[in-house]
Amino acid sequence: MKTRSLTPTPLTRREILLALAASGCAPEARETPAADGFPCGVSSADVTTTNALVWTVYSGADPLFVEWWPASDENARQRRAVEVIDGAAQLDLTNLTAGERYVFRFTDDTRTSDTGRFRAAIADDALEPLTFAVSSCARQTTALLPLAAVGNGFTLDAFLCLGDAVYADGAITRSDYDAKWRGALARAPNRAMRRATSTIATWDDHEVENDASPDHTTPERFSIARDSFFAHQPARIDAPNRIWRSRRWGRTAEIFVLDCRGERNSAAGQYISPEQLQWLKQGIANSPATFKLVLNSVPIGNYPSALFQALAKDRWDGYPEQRRELLEFVDQHRSGVLWLTGDFHIGVAGRVALDGVGAEQVELACGPAGSNLPNPALTYPSGPQFDYASADNNVVVLDLDPSNRSVRARFVGGDGRVLFEHTYAL
Repeated sequence: MKTRSLTPTPLTRREILLALAASGCAPEARETPAADGFPCGVSSADVTTTNALVWTVYSGADPLFVEWWPASDENARQRRAVEVIDGAAQLDLTNLTAGERYVFRFTDDTRTSDTGRFRAAIADDALEPLTFAVSSCARQTTALLPLAAVGNGFTLDAFLCLGDAVYADGAITRSDYDAKWRGALARAPNRAMRRATSTIATWDDHEVENDASPDHTTPERFSIARDSFFAHQPARIDAPNRIWRSRRWGRTAEIFVLDCRGERNSAAGQYISPEQLQWLKQGIANSPATFKLVLNSVPIGNYPSALFQALAKDRWDGYPEQRRELLEFVDQHRSGVLWLTGDFHIGVAGRVALDGVGAEQVELACGPAGSNLPNPALTYPSGPQFDYASADNNVVVLDLDPSNRSVRARFVGGDGRVLFEHTYAL
């Protein structure tokens, strides 16, 4: 087991990877096809104590139904018809039992989808350990092996998706974006993760275009990309077109989902809108949960090397007043706050800052789940601020234990091995 990695991947290995990617010789895993008629498998999302959104893509023309039941009692199976719109079907299951594990599938009574599983959120007053998987940057043209390894190998309460779940670069029309999403979600590793557990997702730039920002991406393109995102990443929307929201899992965890792309305003120094910032601060201060997990698609941490500093405008560092306001607030109310982030194509574990504001706050950069090009920085984050940094593709498995306020983070590679493990007291 590799327990610590504070140096960059050796240059010779990176040169080999780059050469393989450029030549098209990078190995690909053989994949099991999806169930006939259901090319993207199934997924569930944004579960509550009583409800769960379930979803599929259906290529048939017959009436379609959803069947679901508690994992412990198939005799309690229920069934409802579901409408298919533009080839996709979504239904909100109701009257679930808090904390219960469920099984579901879609069928047209001739063909049946993959079987999916999810757990209803634990009761509002429940306090118990939880296990979440977390990742980002799943380029659909890569093997995506960590998604399959964790989806098939762990019992999870939810999957937290930090963005770049699809690389839609080049898409212009709604049909372009939908095609990108459906090609990505049809990949076997994506299907494995999404049938294993429910998803809570935000987006990053590649769901729109590379380095997407309202500063240079048109409102029309953002709107089209957002509609396609919601069509393929089901979510309970608290307000029209709003990605940011929170989801409670009892008194153990509250998940704060940020939108770090769609509300930027560089001229005003706003990385997120003032409304979103105030909502986040109030949510952290008022949450009864032991752990406050912040899904933050681009890092808030201070990455001191030259390449990272050159790209500071693409993350919180480029908006210093908002960043300092938020970190100072979390320093005052930080009990249980954990920053979860992606985008950088390296897995990182450490503190937000070496000293001063944010020095006691923990941030985990999770993923990439699938990248064929290692992060090109000549040096990767290192101690004493950081405990781990590596370009190895990964999914992070988080074990939350409210009894001692600890979070065990395991960076899991494509072969199922734990690349790095560390427990943080929050």
